[in-house]
Amino acid sequence: MFWYPFSMPRAEIADLERKSWLETKSRGMGRFIRARILVATGTGLVVLLGMDLLGKTGLHLHSNLLIGLVMLPIFVLGGYLQGKWEWQDLEKKYPE
Repeated sequence: MFWYPFSMPRAEIADLERKSWLETKSRGMGRFIRARILVATGTGLVVLLGMDLLGKTGLHLHSNLLIGLVMLPIFVLGGYLQGKWEWQDLEKKYPE
């Protein structure tokens, strides 16, 4: 069931991580960052929708729409920055 971290030697795990990084790097930084933007934006939209449906904020539809429109670029920027920082960290961790 939970075999991965317990049954494999650390060197083998490190080799798998390096191989995964090389495959990701061959696909390109743009694709990596776009994936992070998509995940962050999707997560943010789900959170906003959940707050609208579950939370009784007492705000009108126009206020919720305005909050969503303000938050959307923040989610996109957050995903971009997360992807860029992760990419730079992985390049430092696995130099060629």
